[in-house]
Amino acid sequence: MKSYATVPVAFAKHAFAAAALLFGAASLPAQIAVNIGPSPVINFSNTPPATEWATHDIDRFDDYGTPAQLDAFAQTLNATSIVTTLPTTTATGTSRLARHNSTLGVLVTQPGGVPVIILMARLRNTSASSLELLQVSYNFSVLVPPITDSIPGQRAYWSLTGLTNTWTSIPELSGVASNATLSALLGVGTWAPGTDLYLLWLDDNNATGQDGAFAIDNVVFTGAATGDITVTDDPDSITVPERGSAAFTVAATGLPRAYYWLRDGVPIPGAHSASYTVPSVVYPGDNGAVFSVIVSNSLGIQTSGGATLTVNPDTNAPVALRAIGDFTRTTVTVSFSEPISPAGFDPSSFQIFPTGTNPELTGVAAMTAVLTNATNIVIGFDPPYTDAVNHSLRLSDVYDTAATPLGVELTILPLHHILQLIDFDGPNNIWSFSTETNLFGTGWEAVNYDDALWPTGLAGLGRDTSANGVPIRTAVYPFNDSAPQFFRRHFYLNADPANTVLSMRHVFEDGAVVYLNGQEAGRFNVGAGALSVTTRTPSFVTDPTPISAPVPLPTTNQAVGDNVIAIVVFQFGDTSSDCEMALELTATITEYANTRRLKITTSGADVVITWNSAGTLEHSTDISNSANWTPVPGSPTSPFTTNTSGSGTFYRLVLP
Repeated sequence: MKSYATVPVAFAKHAFAAAALLFGAASLPAQIAVNIGPSPVINFSNTPPATEWATHDIDRFDDYGTPAQLDAFAQTLNATSIVTTLPTTTATGTSRLARHNSTLGVLVTQPGGVPVIILMARLRNTSASSLELLQVSYNFSVLVPPITDSIPGQRAYWSLTGLTNTWTSIPELSGVASNATLSALLGVGTWAPGTDLYLLWLDDNNATGQDGAFAIDNVVFTGAATGDITVTDDPDSITVPERGSAAFTVAATGLPRAYYWLRDGVPIPGAHSASYTVPSVVYPGDNGAVFSVIVSNSLGIQTSGGATLTVNPDTNAPVALRAIGDFTRTTVTVSFSEPISPAGFDPSSFQIFPTGTNPELTGVAAMTAVLTNATNIVIGFDPPYTDAVNHSLRLSDVYDTAATPLGVELTILPLHHILQLIDFDGPNNIWSFSTETNLFGTGWEAVNYDDALWPTGLAGLGRDTSANGVPIRTAVYPFNDSAPQFFRRHFYLNADPANTVLSMRHVFEDGAVVYLNGQEAGRFNVGAGALSVTTRTPSFVTDPTPISAPVPLPTTNQAVGDNVIAIVVFQFGDTSSDCEMALELTATITEYANTRRLKITTSGADVVITWNSAGTLEHSTDISNSANWTPVPGSPTSPFTTNTSGSGTFYRLVLP
């Protein structure tokens, strides 16, 4: 575990679908009102009164190591003793009581100093009749993951009296350990009008390791009396394209409700909710199918009207969108506009060739071709294609999954290249680092800054005993010292910034500011404002620290040739025990710098041919023999415009 002098932590509020909570106390006024139908959503922008939501500090030292032991403890509780107003906090951290986090607008449990935290809500039936059913829904989120958790999440219970030995467990709301929208339908027997119902949550204190922080928000509750089923809105007929998604819904009154969807009068296995979706419709198999639903309970049964599914057949051939080669120069991923048939291509459908050359003469066919994610084909080449040279990909005879397969037209795509400029492992992983901790205002982040005397080492650089996403290879951080740490590295980019996208992944503990060629390129867990030796991060990073998702870097400060990426790492608090910096930098290049290019575009019925170097423009209608190439009459210069009528014509630029 980390050691810190202070521990204020802010977390982003999770957004989930609305949900529901319930409780009540007959001896107290102003309980949460429950009527027939859904209540307004309860979000905790203000601290709720103890007459609605309350907590209790238990002065005992028991250890509840299993759910059964915690369930037994619940039976010892009486609602009349749970009357403490929830304290207000602006950060996570352990506590003896359930609390209201006013920053996030949630109710939080994170036990410390007690064997279990108690949270209770009180509901009152404000309808004119007895309620037999109560729908409870809410958003559950994990603000701080526990290190260990013998009893996961919270455990929930309900009672009509709040007395000891009357609490009934709610499995749907118990034992959840990840962000979720929770919901439970409670059969509460006879909940008389004007009386109360209680809902209880317990969160046990872990015997070892950090306790998790669990939050409740966006509470909705729905009271109902059992009633006859009436379908109020039949599913609608719809028209969708082949391979599209078709969704049907039904609305009905009466509780409880069970649903049984039918297709052409035959039950659909597993289709037992108010909606049913066909994820990918087939033509002609699904065209004309009729969907209906039986809705029932113990008091009655009703069948909805039928909804007809119309499927329009696919008449559009797939389009090749892009081709991206990886840094090994042996793999290219080709993306298409729609799903491709696994049997609709083979390696010979793809040839790679140097841009501006004749693919019939210089093209190399792929060795392998594998469909992934339905719309991507990964093709392999052996040996690797040439580095730092612009390439194009020619493809044809690639077919989609339509009932009548449609093939992509002959297409030539520019090959986008992915280069790994800095890696997590390997030779491109050496960084310069400073032993000074206050370089602010010295220009340390600039390209021409002299770092010749800085020591160097392999990333990750820092100090940490946890198994982070990148292991520590170079120790550069004194123990329990939160001073900033400075890192620099040069990299070479043989491409114009307009044709380049830089992306990085990183391990920054606890936060960092990144500079590209002397200009700030991004802040990560570091607040706005001027930086100094006293700058600290607003929160710590939980160990072990993973590798981040890819993050794009701005192109405004990239340069053709030498570039410098510089990083200053900051800590949370004044005595942080660990620190790490590791970074992977990749470039996606659409065109290398200083290369010759021949480009053809259309303009109405004409084509416009442009080129960017000296040479002779030649044309041919038959490229099977190099002798068929002849200079274009008039020795045109770029741009050259010609009409597209007549037979297909190929063009090439012959260099001097």
